[in-house]
Amino acid sequence: MSERLVFMRKASGLVRELTAADVVIWSIACPTASGLMYYMVASANDYPGANPMLSFLLGGIIIFPVVLALATMMRVMPRSGGPYVCISRLVDPSVAYVTNFMYAISCGMTVGIMSWVGTGVLSSCLTLAGQAGHMEEVVRAGEWVATTAGRTILSVIITLLFWWFSLISLRAVKWLMRLSFALPLAATIVLVLAGWLVGDARAAFDRTWGPGVFQAVIDAAKANGWSPPAFSWPSTISMLLVVFWAYSGMEMVTMVAGEVKSPHRSLFRGIIGGFLATVLMYVIIAWSAWHPYAASGFIPAYVFLHDQHPDVLKSIMPVSRPSLPLFLGSLLPNPWLAVVVMLLVTLWFYNTALPSVVVTARILFAMSFDRQLPKQFAAVNKRGVPTVATHLAGVLGVLAIFLNVYGIQTVLGMLDVSAYFLFWAFGLSAVMLPFKRPDIYELSPVRGEILGVPAISWLGALTTGIGWFLVAFAISPLGTGPQVAFCVTIFVITALYMWSQQRNLKEGVDLARIYAEIPPE
Repeated sequence: MSERLVFMRKASGLVRELTAADVVIWSIACPTASGLMYYMVASANDYPGANPMLSFLLGGIIIFPVVLALATMMRVMPRSGGPYVCISRLVDPSVAYVTNFMYAISCGMTVGIMSWVGTGVLSSCLTLAGQAGHMEEVVRAGEWVATTAGRTILSVIITLLFWWFSLISLRAVKWLMRLSFALPLAATIVLVLAGWLVGDARAAFDRTWGPGVFQAVIDAAKANGWSPPAFSWPSTISMLLVVFWAYSGMEMVTMVAGEVKSPHRSLFRGIIGGFLATVLMYVIIAWSAWHPYAASGFIPAYVFLHDQHPDVLKSIMPVSRPSLPLFLGSLLPNPWLAVVVMLLVTLWFYNTALPSVVVTARILFAMSFDRQLPKQFAAVNKRGVPTVATHLAGVLGVLAIFLNVYGIQTVLGMLDVSAYFLFWAFGLSAVMLPFKRPDIYELSPVRGEILGVPAISWLGALTTGIGWFLVAFAISPLGTGPQVAFCVTIFVITALYMWSQQRNLKEGVDLARIYAEIPPE
């Protein structure tokens, strides 16, 4: 058996560029975006009476075992492709192929989705900033971005820029991520302080939008059938659908585990620390956004008019998408401060889009390195970037934008489910680690036994259960179309796997040997 038939080459060709600080940054930045900036307030009409702060806290508690399992397994098996390597070596190559291929498609389309959603929030921020600063040109710019043509053009440009930046080098991505993380974080802190210090939002909101606007929105909502909702546990639980979406992405940094310096130390601490910081940030921001408006019920009233009676809302004030920048930015006392802060906050969306290009490329690279995809996907340039795989990530991002433009929700609706579908299989890899690779298990930070079974296996079993719960929770409200599309996708990817294996057998590739070894660094 020739050694060249085991892996594509003796070394991955990737470059260790990310530090422990970058692991923390990715762990925080990748999950935030739409769940934090948009759905935290925009879903008020969908879940009347929900307590967002409580819902985000519950979601964090539910997902934490998955995070602990991810951190533990990356501590002992830090390779690019992350969960793919774990699942293929410890569970089954076919399971690894199907789950990770689906994740790669979902992640690639997330590039375009975040560009699209971020551009939508940007239009609202421009409108609000122009209103606050009395700048008609900025208001008109926001209105143009809100049009289908403007939003599409800008979203495509942003997606292509991220694609281009990802092709330069991981070092370029690293420094851009550091900058685009620090700026919106600072702006978010300013918004949080505004929510804490303003007290009653009425006067501050009217100072930005005009005398009497605050009460006019509430009165118009009531006149059209809205009434202030009381706290509801069922709505708080139902809002977990949004919350789980907000936390999805916390696993992205594991896909570049092979490009982290000192991975055995940096990944374990960085993943757990970053996730706990994310939970804390979500809870604090949820309280800051809702507390100033809680007594009046303004946020659900505004969302009600925006969703069901936009013409009525337009007669009162310029219509802006309900978002965190809208409700907290309107409380800032200085119009120029509001302009700067609200524009910087939109960078959270692009913080998710940029690493999504990198992550998609690394999954495709890892699968190709194992000879499960055409060899072109394992090709890297002299700076250690998988070129063809990065190109495909860009194509998927642009495709997702046009799916949004034409309102094809069947495909988009299953993207979240595709991301969660990875967790159940990854949990099984943690279950099997002590039994299939006791040599690697010796490196695990989670040791000891419970009822005679290794603790990490119990953690893996819990992760598997949570993974199936997330899939069921996410797919249940989607309707027949996305559910059928999900099943068809699994069938097609499984067929591709069978074709790939048959091709490898004809070429004399020793499949058993591939999965008996950990890929080289």
